[in-house]
Amino acid sequence: MSPWRQPLRWPLLLLLLTVAGGWLLSDERAQATAFVGRLALGLLAFQAVYFYLTTAFTDGRLRRTLWALTAALAGLLVLTLIGTRWPAAKFLLPLDAIYQRLPTLLTDTLHPNVAAAGLLLLLPIPCVLFLDGLRRPRSPWARGLSLAVSLLTLFVLLLTQSRAAWLALAGMALAAAFHQVQRAWLRWLLIVLSAAAAGLLLWLARAALAADWLNRQMVWAQGLAMLQDFGLTGIGPGSFGALGPQLYADFWMGDLSFVAPHAHNLFLQVGIDLGIAGLTAYLALLATAAALASSAWRHRPAPLVRLTAGAVLLSLLALVLDGLLDIGVWGSQGGFIAWIVLGLAGSLTAARSWDTPPA
Repeated sequence: MSPWRQPLRWPLLLLLLTVAGGWLLSDERAQATAFVGRLALGLLAFQAVYFYLTTAFTDGRLRRTLWALTAALAGLLVLTLIGTRWPAAKFLLPLDAIYQRLPTLLTDTLHPNVAAAGLLLLLPIPCVLFLDGLRRPRSPWARGLSLAVSLLTLFVLLLTQSRAAWLALAGMALAAAFHQVQRAWLRWLLIVLSAAAAGLLLWLARAALAADWLNRQMVWAQGLAMLQDFGLTGIGPGSFGALGPQLYADFWMGDLSFVAPHAHNLFLQVGIDLGIAGLTAYLALLATAAALASSAWRHRPAPLVRLTAGAVLLSLLALVLDGLLDIGVWGSQGGFIAWIVLGLAGSLTAARSWDTPPA
């Protein structure tokens, strides 16, 4: 199927135009070029998933795609364990002993927050395969393998100590639980208990969060001022860390040794990099993908399609929640993962109601 006939084409085209303009405007040309290269890799992954599934959408093709993504998640887990710059243990978690036993075998190491964002987006995939395996009693290995990958992913997410990822993970769990609970009073109870648990955790970690919260406020103030001044065109990818301290030094009241390479908010960062037009295109891209997944969830009776649509919705929710405190996989080594999720969302339009034997 032609890439220009797929449902995400118009926001995608606008986003690409703003990326091209951002590359031309960026003062940090090397970083901007690296950003474009990672975007190109992501678009290849997007088109590969979309083309494979929409050429002949079947239960078997979808299941093979999900297993391929689970294998990619397993590979990312290995890379995270052997190539992450692990932080010192925080929040009274006894993790230092584990960090000391993990080797660092890669020269180009991963930041824990970047690794966590990539793991989060793929976590719903093995969960789909586990649930799919429950209705296929002849595939006990599928249930065991998918469950093992899911549990290992949760453990590595704990190791990353990424607060943004933990927030997103809690949001995913709450959304899944909210859907399963049918009675209104139980849903309200779930919301109240979740809010109480979040408040308790914030209170217990208040000392560790105080200094970091002040730094985040200063970074967001810089980012908002930058978006106001350069909203039409943006400043180009990779320029935030260089221009922020030069143009907006008066906003900085936090730790003077802290240098923010990005805005610590996904949507603020997209607007700073690409301007309001780029931010609009990105939001339209996410909204369209969510609408496609929601439609497939509501209107496709095939169990595997509905489960996959639900997984896409959870991944998009994780992207948004993680993006409230960080930039997730935007412009990072794992940027292609978000494009895989978007490709999966776009391919759901090719799903049809069918009865197929297990493949």
